[in-house]
Amino acid sequence: MPPSHLSRYQHLRYSLLPIRYQYPRLLTADQGWNVCFRGCARLVPTLLLLVAITTAAQSADGRNTDTEALAETLDWVPLHALSPAQRDKLPPGSCGVYRAPLREDADATLEPAAANLRVEADQSRVVKPRKDSANKRLLLTGDVIATQGYRQLRAERAEIDQDAGLMVLTGGITIREPDLLVIGDSATYNQDTSEARVDRGAFVVHNAAVRGSTGQLNKTADNNLELLDADFTRCEPGNNTWLMQGERIYLDQRSRQGHAYHMRLKVKDVPVFYSPYLRFPLGNERLSGFLFPTLTLAENDSNVSLPYYFNLAPNYDLLFTPHYLERHGVLFEGNFRHLNRHFASEFNATFLDGDDGRLDEDDQRRVDNGEITEDQAVPFKGRDRWLINLKQQGGKGKPWSTDIN
Repeated sequence: MPPSHLSRYQHLRYSLLPIRYQYPRLLTADQGWNVCFRGCARLVPTLLLLVAITTAAQSADGRNTDTEALAETLDWVPLHALSPAQRDKLPPGSCGVYRAPLREDADATLEPAAANLRVEADQSRVVKPRKDSANKRLLLTGDVIATQGYRQLRAERAEIDQDAGLMVLTGGITIREPDLLVIGDSATYNQDTSEARVDRGAFVVHNAAVRGSTGQLNKTADNNLELLDADFTRCEPGNNTWLMQGERIYLDQRSRQGHAYHMRLKVKDVPVFYSPYLRFPLGNERLSGFLFPTLTLAENDSNVSLPYYFNLAPNYDLLFTPHYLERHGVLFEGNFRHLNRHFASEFNATFLDGDDGRLDEDDQRRVDNGEITEDQAVPFKGRDRWLINLKQQGGKGKPWSTDIN
């Protein structure tokens, strides 16, 4: 008997990271089935805003003010501030969008390596060499802006060692690149090697609608990223309904893989999932392993799922997903897909071992009032439930065709 755990109520789905599905790829085909985490390769940190509320009488207004300040700092535009045309372009359930301010200068679209470094500040002066260095340094203070192509850095204070190629930024650090915002306490940048370090920061990846924070970010010369004590979420600023945390996240550009250590998923500050190690692709490459969990919240129910993807062959693969359903129990779901020159096949199977059949608040009220019996409210309680489905299409681009469902 097919499960119907998503019927009879409105639900809201929070996808922890965007996952893109397409059909698997034949060896001779041009387009493949990709499971990817868009924007992960550009996860970089920004400063968390913490504002003290001094009196109990001001606490409610203070929280609202803090949330608005945080949202504005992180380029967040709420739904009510968007035009109808802009709202129509958002995915269902969205409550706003991250939007970076536009740059209109001539260097805004240039690669940093092909552009000159332009620096401006309220004040500047040459500083005497340190005891450990013979190089003179340029000290810039007051609204420091350093621009090199599409990359822009802002700070209250910058110290530049031109001979060593080092730039040290402190105070209100803001780093911008296309679809990326970083805000931090302090930063060190090597102009010659492109190595960088940002301390105590937070980040926004605009196109992935991801924000988070990190204790320290390290960027290597070959553009690999290391995040220490990091967390991220896709919830709007001021709302951490769910949050992923990790002791160390390493993004390897050469292998196009990400490695996360000691990852924890929290829902409303309650830990619900832990993994000592997770590996995930950074681009369009397929990779066997766990995908990020999906949380479904509803008024009288909830659902947590943890999918595992098997990269079996270029033209077929398998997605296995255990679900925990608050009212029904543990449900197992499998999705197998196969593609050849003649057919595109998809086989789905779902099994629920002994439906728990817990009543929601509405059904419990109706049972208590004698409107319905408990058997009518949960007719499948204690029974196994299953679903099997086969879809197959054949003959695409040929004079014959088949369609099985």
